Amino acid sequence: MNDFHSRLEENELLFLRGHRSAVYDLGFGSLYISSDAKPLTWNFAGALRAGADSQDSTIDRTVAFFTDWNRTPCLKVTPASEPEGWEAALTRRGWAPRVRLNHMVLNRVESTTNPDVHVRLCSTDEDLRAFSRTQCEGFGVPEWIEWVHKINVINSRRDDQRFYIAELESRFVGVSLLVSAHRVGGLYAVATDPEARGRGVARALIACAAADSGKLGNEILCLNTVAGGAAETVFRGAGFVDVFESRFYVPAQ
Repeated sequence: MNDFHSRLEENELLFLRGHRSAVYDLGFGSLYISSDAKPLTWNFAGALRAGADSQDSTIDRTVAFFTDWNRTPCLKVTPASEPEGWEAALTRRGWAPRVRLNHMVLNRVESTTNPDVHVRLCSTDEDLRAFSRTQCEGFGVPEWIEWVHKINVINSRRDDQRFYIAELESRFVGVSLLVSAHRVGGLYAVATDPEARGRGVARALIACAAADSGKLGNEILCLNTVAGGAAETVFRGAGFVDVFESRFYVPAQ
């Protein structure tokens, strides 16, 4: 894996450490993404890393670890994993890809945005509560609001994170989060109120975050999204291009 890919993955891990509780190195070629939110069970991913002594042994030990924690095994294969070998080993063991993530970087900033969409940083407790509500409603998981809000409050105190909220016609209609480290800005939690979609909310959020990311000294602005999803088209239209793909594998049912 090249240094460019590594920088993007490290930014994602920084986000996961803050917003999914913790990232543990299991010591046998896997990373464990821990969360105390049961709805996120599918995202408990052992990120298979290059250098594991034995692929079969690593798979067995990772499954045992998940089983001990009463979680459904889920392994994330990334460019760091030397994916061809890992995917062959997982397929041989009866595993199948469940979710594909497209990792993207901003190639150009789309200057045309809806002037009626106003984006600003969250600055009050009320703003952050609105951020959490809009985030969860935008992703279709309103039942997560309280847990997500608790995590957002903690992370809002960090200097490396910026929370943006968009308003349209006096309503909160969209959010995004910028995580900066080592000259890489990662864009996360880009969500739009379903009733406001198609009106340039995401594009305005991206443009604002991109401007701030540059001012913070970041050389790269990246994000990831489910491959083939509607958001992927939105991000491409806003100036993002594909870099690499990672896959979440689960045992065949």
